[in-house]
Amino acid sequence: GLRVCGAAAVELVDCKFANCERQGLRLTETATAVARNCVFAENGHEGVVAMGGSGVVLNDCVLRNNRGPGLDVSGTASARFDKCVVSENVGGVFAWDVSSCEMENESRIEGGASHALLIDTNASCACFDRTRVRGVVHAEDKTRRRVAPGDDGTCAVEHPTTPTDLPPETGCFKFEHDQYLRKQ
Repeated sequence: GLRVCGAAAVELVDCKFANCERQGLRLTETATAVARNCVFAENGHEGVVAMGGSGVVLNDCVLRNNRGPGLDVSGTASARFDKCVVSENVGGVFAWDVSSCEMENESRIEGGASHALLIDTNASCACFDRTRVRGVVHAEDKTRRRVAPGDDGTCAVEHPTTPTDLPPETGCFKFEHDQYLRKQ
């Protein structure tokens, strides 16, 4: 996959990140990325990870069939989906610490075998402009209301069609204390 570190800024257009050993795209420190019409699929861990104070904007992208969540955001990182599809991953969007995520313009988020949205107590997540979430939303009430009906009242959450659970602590969810290889 692609690692973007430090204060680097990248723009990705019409790219495919597939079958990577770990993440398709990983941002750390204050790095930023804008991805347009990209696919992050079938990676060994997450499709996209934003850590530290990094930021990522995904426009018209697909995150699917990853062995971790489609998107994992932590620290003070931020992410924004615009007309994206997140499906068939082991989890949709996971937001930790005080990170933030916004989804808009008819984005579709599905949880697969785990939660569609897993939002930590101090993290934030908001939906706008007819975003659809299919699966379990694990968040505090104030955050849950920003998901559906959303800040503009046009968003919805659909119950999953099959039972879901937190992922087991194996594979990409196994705790490995190594700040350079694995998000903790």
